[in-house]
Amino acid sequence: MTSPNPKTFVKCSRCRQEAVIGKTMCARHLQKRSDYQNQRNSTRQKLGKCFDCSAPNRPGKAHCESCAQNHSRRGVERNLFIKKTVMLWYGNRCVCCGELEISFLTLDHIKDDGAAERKVSSTERGRAGSVIYYRIYKQGEYKKPNTLQILCHNCQWGKRIYHGFCSHHPEIDLRIIYAK
Repeated sequence: MTSPNPKTFVKCSRCRQEAVIGKTMCARHLQKRSDYQNQRNSTRQKLGKCFDCSAPNRPGKAHCESCAQNHSRRGVERNLFIKKTVMLWYGNRCVCCGELEISFLTLDHIKDDGAAERKVSSTERGRAGSVIYYRIYKQGEYKKPNTLQILCHNCQWGKRIYHGFCSHHPEIDLRIIYAK
């Protein structure tokens, strides 16, 4: 009998029982922590204090100015990390012109069927673009949809305006050639 892989078998940091997959605590201690945090935040909200640091919060908000800026910065960093990871899985460059700058790259629906996906995802969380990256990230590298490709903004608009053809390579139909 082989022993479990230490990276997949984690013990609870409090009671040493088997932890929930992807967490460092068992289900009982995760629930206790969640209950404590909810009760603490409810108390702080009633007192008009920041959920994180107990400083006076902004009127009608859950956090003080400093903590709100930290949350915003961390959210931007997290979204950029997720975008870079997903882009790496898809090749990290524009399939048409070879552009490498991450800020210029976008995910493109090869068969131009993204409108239906945006309708579904926009009702889930509000911002369709980041939701698509997040959903792919959660699915993992080996379960990513093969209906997407990377295009830079220029090639994306070229494909849209010229009905599947980019100005870089007008002989290549981007709706067909890169489809898997």
